Amino acid sequence: MTGSVLGHGDLADRIEDLTTRIESTPDDARLYQRRADLHRQHGDFDRALADLDRATALQPEWEDEPYARGRILLDARRWSEACDVLDEVCAARPEFVPGRLARARARAGAGREDAAAEYAFVASHAQGLTPDFFIEWADAMPTVAQSDAILQRGVEALGPLVTLTSRLSHPVVQNVSQGQVTTQPRVDPAVLPAGHRMESVRLVRGPYLQMVTPDSIVVRWRTDIASPSYVAYRSTSEDRRRWVESRELTTEHSVRLMDLDPSMTYEYFIGTGRQRLTQWQQSYRFTTSPPHGSSVPRRLWIIGDSGTADGNAAAVRDAYLTHTTGNPADLWLMLGDNAYNDGTDEQYQRAVFEMYPEILRSTPLFSTMGNHDGYTADSATQTGPYYEIFTLPTQGEAGGVASGTEAYYSFDYANIHFICLDSYETDRAPDSPMLTWLKRDLAEATGDWIIAFWHHPAYTKGSHDSDQEYRLIEMREYAVPILEAGGVDLMLSGHSHSYERSYLVDGHYGNSTTFAPEHMGVDLGSGRPLAHGPYVKPNPMRTGREGSVSVVAGSSGKKSGGSLDHPMMFISMNELGSLIMDVHGPLLEVSFLDDHGAVRDTFTIIKGIGSCPGDIDGDGTVGGGDLSMVVDAWAMGGTGRTDVSRDGITDGLDVQIILANWGEVCSGGG
Repeated sequence: MTGSVLGHGDLADRIEDLTTRIESTPDDARLYQRRADLHRQHGDFDRALADLDRATALQPEWEDEPYARGRILLDARRWSEACDVLDEVCAARPEFVPGRLARARARAGAGREDAAAEYAFVASHAQGLTPDFFIEWADAMPTVAQSDAILQRGVEALGPLVTLTSRLSHPVVQNVSQGQVTTQPRVDPAVLPAGHRMESVRLVRGPYLQMVTPDSIVVRWRTDIASPSYVAYRSTSEDRRRWVESRELTTEHSVRLMDLDPSMTYEYFIGTGRQRLTQWQQSYRFTTSPPHGSSVPRRLWIIGDSGTADGNAAAVRDAYLTHTTGNPADLWLMLGDNAYNDGTDEQYQRAVFEMYPEILRSTPLFSTMGNHDGYTADSATQTGPYYEIFTLPTQGEAGGVASGTEAYYSFDYANIHFICLDSYETDRAPDSPMLTWLKRDLAEATGDWIIAFWHHPAYTKGSHDSDQEYRLIEMREYAVPILEAGGVDLMLSGHSHSYERSYLVDGHYGNSTTFAPEHMGVDLGSGRPLAHGPYVKPNPMRTGREGSVSVVAGSSGKKSGGSLDHPMMFISMNELGSLIMDVHGPLLEVSFLDDHGAVRDTFTIIKGIGSCPGDIDGDGTVGGGDLSMVVDAWAMGGTGRTDVSRDGITDGLDVQIILANWGEVCSGGG
């Protein structure tokens, strides 16, 4: 984390780091200045002032010292002292808006009538005012009528936000989402719960992004003090800012943004109480899902058993960030065991929120529950840290059939239909509610690709054995046949702390000794375009029994070995890493990236491709010469272009697919 977006754990780590640096460089005033600000954010105001005194002694000419001191006194609620110091700041720098705003807050805290005039000055000079600013200004006015006038000014500037309109003397508040209109009396700030008037609220978790759809997304975060919530957002192609807010006092903030545009990138900031918690920054942005069924290229990051909160997980994370610089994932999946050892809230804080802060605030996340997450959670009642932390679709909000539970669910993303199952706690019997729902969901799915994910793998010889453990056996015997009949393309799991990847197979439901390659191996090659060729599923429509690939990716936090000799697997390795998946139209490519940034395995599935060049060169055969002419036509912009990818455009992807598919589909290929 950077800037002001720091939880208490992060602040303590930063303070400790600065303390170590000060011990080795005790005469560097800048280090004391930085530590003073961190102490202020941490609420240790005496230490902050002591550091400020030391910095001033080392650097007497530091011109920002009075403002820094005023902010500390302001946060410490030492109103009179803050006013005196900030008066000096404003006298020396009368046009310095942050100083004037700080003085306005100090004067309001001290109950001084001249606070209102100070807020008026800030309003005429500052940009990007928030609802909280207008509330502060209104509270500083001496009469209700004057306060209402300021609130109405805020409504005119920002729109009819509940935070503003509900405080008017006779407001009419419209609940747009429910279509209801209610009248509420003005809320007197004097009767707000203790600690909510001028107290500084700190961000201790997030923000993080949940349940993205083509027209909505959920933004979540946690604060140390219960307070209202708001999210301000705007698309990167326009300047118009929009707001969504909640007046509920909570430490667990969850705001759903709606009426968004598909495939649109938005930047945002969050606020709570009367302060911003983040700023407009490059890393605080998200992109909505493409329209359902669209074939635009999408990238996913997939991690399993990542919850170790240690150097292993950090190395896997950093390898992903380096590898995807300039082309990050649009979506990411967690395959369970997200927080060791018991999935407690504190363990989630370390293993997820302090491990992936930048990724969480820009990339929507979906998860399945592992056994370690389940030690403190209950699927039947949907309680415990796992269910309290994640917001997952239960009513078909993101596509798919409503499951009524966050334990298992489905969602659509572009031309992919994702299915999440609970392999730990929910009943897995053939006639169970989960598998009954699964059959219906598959029957109604419309995506070109079906990708299913859960924690306990149906096939593994890693740190767990799918021949021996009942959860793994039940998933293989009961869930996999339904998925294969429904046209599943890829099945993802964790649990075993290794990487294992199968051939393209169909119909293997027994233990490992019953795998019959001649009957169950749809394609026993590598799936690599430059070796044996990609896996090809010839039917352009989603059809069952064309085979699927199973991947165990449970080594994003630890590797634990095993015999790694399941006969259905093309490759198995005891290495740390994660998966990167790229989908573009009928082409799906998955790579296993290890913790050092090396791609250790890759495979490609191509679906519904039967397009090949004819006898273009007139030699009586379809062969390498024809392929060369097609490639040359692409390079020169000539004829012979075909929209093989079915994405509505003819581009380099189409020739890539022809090249990859040549040996599988085209007779005489070279």
